[in-house]
Amino acid sequence: MRSYPRRFREAGVTDTKPGRATAVALLRAADDLYRILVEDQPILRTRPSDVPAALDTAAERLGLVIDRATSDDWKRTGSRAGAPVTALDIAREAVHEGAHQLRIATVTDVTQP
Repeated sequence: MRSYPRRFREAGVTDTKPGRATAVALLRAADDLYRILVEDQPILRTRPSDVPAALDTAAERLGLVIDRATSDDWKRTGSRAGAPVTALDIAREAVHEGAHQLRIATVTDVTQP
């Protein structure tokens, strides 16, 4: 996760749709994961919030939350759209989304609208 900003910069796509989408996804994941770890059964957002596309900040923030999680924390749950979701699910989704967007950015001409 923390390597995403560097890898997006190396691909030259930090200020593109994939870079912004990844920042939003990582910030949302950091918020959701933090809430699952500190609240009992939180209700999580189902769509991205309007957040600045700060990929470095997002990746670092999510990395810090993950670093602080204990083995028992990964089993904690929240609810998204009425369905249970674990802390591990949130982290897994963030890693997947970052990798997916990076793959798109590096194989697609992201300069096209």
